[in-house]
Amino acid sequence: MPTKKLVFAFIIFFIFNAAVSAQQSGGFSLEQVLSSPFPSELISSPKGQRVAWVFDKEGRRNIWVAEGPQFKARQLTKYGNDDGQELTDLGFSSDGNWIVFVRGGDKNSRGEVPNPTSDPVGAKQEIMAVNWTSGETRTISEGNNPVSSTNGTAVVFSKGDQLWSASLGDANQKPAQLFVARGTIGAPHWSPDGRFLAFTSGRSDHSFIGIYDTVSKTVRYISPTVDRDSNPRWSQDGK
Repeated sequence: MPTKKLVFAFIIFFIFNAAVSAQQSGGFSLEQVLSSPFPSELISSPKGQRVAWVFDKEGRRNIWVAEGPQFKARQLTKYGNDDGQELTDLGFSSDGNWIVFVRGGDKNSRGEVPNPTSDPVGAKQEIMAVNWTSGETRTISEGNNPVSSTNGTAVVFSKGDQLWSASLGDANQKPAQLFVARGTIGAPHWSPDGRFLAFTSGRSDHSFIGIYDTVSKTVRYISPTVDRDSNPRWSQDGK
């Protein structure tokens, strides 16, 4: 069985030779091969009539969208530079009018965000939101893993091993920590009615599934044990 490195080397060798052959015969160039555009992160709105995805063209990453029944594609964000900053974790608001996403890569073991262009200003991993109609783009906060509420304009995200909340409907409302709990809090997931938020509470050698009630402002844990419970998901009836 060939190793992954050998397979990867073979693929690169094949692409290089194909590009050289095509260029010699008047076809595409190696530069065209390496700058070939590709889509990723495809998502749909709650009602399914709108879709969005990330489109990488020559290193310039932007969010593109389309709406049924024609599904004609259009560019929504306006990032014009090849700065190496990823666009990930796309998600629609409950009404389909906003798309939340993360711009910037994950931190390394030293807590440093990738900065491929050595920008002297530095780089951040931030929660962003872009409006479907106007293309208005907002910076919500530093953080990652944003999850829009299934009922309303709230968006919850991870920051500093805790969960924070912000409003897509009120640009003047500052993000705030949702609750305080022990452990590394993450993997948020809204109940169908938008009242409860399930999450994972990491405790070093074990982890719990917690439920936060946005009405009573209380936290409870589901069958806590010394196992590693993670990635909670709700049933359609919310039970």
